[in-house]
Amino acid sequence: MEYLRPSVFLRGIYAVSGRLRTAADSVLSYISGGTECVCCGSPCLRVPLCARCRRKLFSYVPFSGGYRCRICGKELISEQSVCMECRTVQLIKHTAAVFPIHRYRLWRKELVFKWKMEGVRTLSPLFAELAHDALVSIERILDTADIPLVPVPPRPGKIRTAGWDQIRDLCRFLNHRWGHRVLPLLERCSAEQQKKLGREERLSRLNTAYRLSRRCTVLRENRRMPEHVIVIDDLMTTGATVEACAALLAGAGVRSIYALVLFTDD
Repeated sequence: MEYLRPSVFLRGIYAVSGRLRTAADSVLSYISGGTECVCCGSPCLRVPLCARCRRKLFSYVPFSGGYRCRICGKELISEQSVCMECRTVQLIKHTAAVFPIHRYRLWRKELVFKWKMEGVRTLSPLFAELAHDALVSIERILDTADIPLVPVPPRPGKIRTAGWDQIRDLCRFLNHRWGHRVLPLLERCSAEQQKKLGREERLSRLNTAYRLSRRCTVLRENRRMPEHVIVIDDLMTTGATVEACAALLAGAGVRSIYALVLFTDD
């Protein structure tokens, strides 16, 4: 589904309905005994992350200033400009820049597990807010506003079996609450989970995992393809998914492809 930029009035309606839903969820969470923070264990409602640890989530290494690899965007430890992995094998070739927010470690790893595997969908607006803050920073760095988002598509049948997809949920909040335009330019070909594949297997299947969507074909035929896009995903392990998506979009005529991922697995 394509999410166009909603009007200010509709965004106001979405904001009010979101606050009402949050209030209702908080009441239900309180009645059921609440939950506990995955980081420090303190009691909290709705979202398994307390206010203090939430500030930790929204505090991350800046994208500018030379603290990250200029190719894959991972945090640099002792290297300068380019991390050791990208110096050895440069997988990222079609993506102009990758912006991963956090490392996939410790309590953040547990938080993602609750979101993706246990279906704690109250985390979706929290991660969407985190992504929005990152997008504001990215657009400032690129000096380009209103860059369309291209979600990494789910496996065929995932929504039918699981009932939802976390990236679609994320993009829905990004569109409804903050007005980011979302373009579904890609489709997933294989139902096989990428996380079950090793690095070499992922790399060998770059050209067959995804394809251009019908919407992308229509835009290309009408010469309405955007010049810049940001591919958005939750987790980057090897970078194979980002690269596969970027290669397809570059072939379709997109001039500059960037990527935003919530977490990167070292």
